[in-house]
Amino acid sequence: MKELANYILSVTAAAVIVSIGASLFSEKSSAGTIVRMVGGLFLTFIMLSPVTDWNFETVSAFAHTYAAVGEEAAGKGQDLAEEKTREIITGKTCAYILDKAETLHAQLTVQVILSDEELPVPERIYLTGQVSPYARSMLQRLIEEELGVPKERQIWTG
Repeated sequence: MKELANYILSVTAAAVIVSIGASLFSEKSSAGTIVRMVGGLFLTFIMLSPVTDWNFETVSAFAHTYAAVGEEAAGKGQDLAEEKTREIITGKTCAYILDKAETLHAQLTVQVILSDEELPVPERIYLTGQVSPYARSMLQRLIEEELGVPKERQIWTG
């Protein structure tokens, strides 16, 4: 970061020096033309000076460092996206079951276990609460038909 600040300061100082030098001479005079040309070359040299200090090994090391950082960031981003996807699917599945349970006047707590597939799906559902036999059978059928979780993987307690 300090190198960037020094670079910007150098370019700004060079631009100020060139503009002061150019303002001392008329635009139409040959001396003014020469001063502007030399000033432009000086400013170009100052702007390109960081590039002239680089060699292939420096550029290669720089590229490898940032490639590794980029790959690590991409991996973290992918992990975060997968985690958020799992949270969304779990939340929406719980909300769906609780909504259907409410229409049947059943008070439940629901825990959803997702599969380890690339796109996770509900694999096992734990349901706890006091539920009438009718509401339980309706919810079991609904969970099996709508969410694809067979009765064997619906664990009811309470």
